[in-house]
Amino acid sequence: MSFIAGYLLGLGEGSTAPVIQPLYVTQNGEYSSPDGTDGYDPVYVNVPDRYDEGYNDGYKDGYDDGYNEGYNDGYEDGKSSGEYIFPEGTEYEDIYEFVGGDVITDKNTGYGICSMTVISESDPTRQDVFAAVVDSEGNLLARLYGWNGPVSSDWRIEKIHVTPDGRCDITASHLNNSGVRVQSQVNDVYSVYLKGFGESGHTFGVSNS
Repeated sequence: MSFIAGYLLGLGEGSTAPVIQPLYVTQNGEYSSPDGTDGYDPVYVNVPDRYDEGYNDGYKDGYDDGYNEGYNDGYEDGKSSGEYIFPEGTEYEDIYEFVGGDVITDKNTGYGICSMTVISESDPTRQDVFAAVVDSEGNLLARLYGWNGPVSSDWRIEKIHVTPDGRCDITASHLNNSGVRVQSQVNDVYSVYLKGFGESGHTFGVSNS
């Protein structure tokens, strides 16, 4: 018979009503009911396990001071290059959507893709916006596809989807005369630089252009 059931049985025999309180447990330890309390019901237990504690402590230490020398080395390299390396095994399919000028580099092939905007030297009211292939230093190797229009139309590349056979689909958008953003898309653009780009198991980095 449970503790609570015993008290309820005692009530039927004329005993004084027990004082039962809820108990919220967030740390391991021994809990005794204080004076005036006969027991606990319900009992809520939410004690972090050792994995959670270690993860949280490690995250904080790593963020503030560097979890270990390897973390520090990686942090300093990333800080100097402005690049974030995705964990090994991250698929390009999971990261290909991006906005703005971020460069996504396939670390195995050494090539990256990004969007670029170039203001016309002869007419500063117009711009070229295009998807591009760059080398590991960020140098332009090829324009994949682009649009030309007035700066006020705010053309921008929304997505670049690359397949390992070297072909890509490019989505752009701009503001029409009514100020509404409209999307445009071109598919099956090929570049020899993108052959093998995004193959399963490759490592990817993202950095500012």
